[in-house]
Amino acid sequence: MVKYQGLKKRSGHFSNIKNTFLLAIVTTIFSTSSFYTFSFLFSYINSNFISEHPTSIPWIKSQIRCESSGRYWENNQCWDYKHSSSF
Repeated sequence: MVKYQGLKKRSGHFSNIKNTFLLAIVTTIFSTSSFYTFSFLFSYINSNFISEHPTSIPWIKSQIRCESSGRYWENNQCWDYKHSSSF
């Protein structure tokens, strides 16, 4: 009976090692996929919503109309500095 208990104890030990190894693999996969997912989302948000690209608005020809729309008049052109790059 002593041998049987020793064998049971060893198989329990092996099971703990196997579970620990499986947990380490799952944690590594989850961490890696989370890192790539969040870095992709951050770059998407950064490129589409945060960055601003100055653009000339060709259909506005007067300084008064340009400045009243919240844009800036420079070199006889109306400029929009909060223009999205996805436009």
